[in-house]
Amino acid sequence: MKPLSGLPDHVVAMKTSGRISGSELDIATDRIDAALRHHDRISLYFEIDSLEVTPKALLKDLRYGLKQLTQLDRFYRAVIVTDQSWVHTAAEWEDRLLPSITVRAFPENEKEEAREWVAKAPPEPRPKGLEEIPTSTSHVVAFRLKGTITGADIDVVADRLETAYQAHDHVNLLLRVESAYRFQFDVLREALFDLKAEAARHLERYAVVGGPKWLAGLVEAVNPLFRLEISHFHPEEEQKAWAWIGAQSKEGSEPSRVSPEPSE
Repeated sequence: MKPLSGLPDHVVAMKTSGRISGSELDIATDRIDAALRHHDRISLYFEIDSLEVTPKALLKDLRYGLKQLTQLDRFYRAVIVTDQSWVHTAAEWEDRLLPSITVRAFPENEKEEAREWVAKAPPEPRPKGLEEIPTSTSHVVAFRLKGTITGADIDVVADRLETAYQAHDHVNLLLRVESAYRFQFDVLREALFDLKAEAARHLERYAVVGGPKWLAGLVEAVNPLFRLEISHFHPEEEQKAWAWIGAQSKEGSEPSRVSPEPSE
């Protein structure tokens, strides 16, 4: 299995011939994960001469597929170029079973048409998952979460905090969780653990406002693991959260209403 070039960045393109091992499958999944970190929606393009999957690779593929079930709406189009009839049949079934992604199989002699079709940019991107909230003091950084939070969003938060660290020895952070949102599990881990551990030298207080009931429990569980203080506040306690981190929101209008139970 090897990467293919000549397609837009939002398309993960690979070619395979013969036996697929677990390590070769890792190459494909790593490229997919990297694309998902930098694009709201991606497409997949695979050229298959022949296909034989080892048991280990099949197990890895199953695990990876289960992991992606929560974010299938981030996949726009999938193309398989092959002359194997059974793959065309499988693609038809997948297209019916996965309504959020369009799956098509093309024969080898229509490769250029397949590339042109998969290269089409996805429709309008979804609203940003994170937006910064202006605050009354530069040592307090705040964000509102209103959509799907991705690895790219975590990078934005990390960069913004790094800027604040350069001006202040200690920084406080507030995250307001609004009505429509979804976490990728690995990104949630990164937001609460990896980012928090990296920032432990500078962050003093981390306030989380709103979100589902399980988020409050998770915040309470991880708090003893780190030196900084992290606390969850219910939506009606937002002003208390701002007071706790020592700042006020400087949004142009009244803060958006926070829902304690986000819709799925």
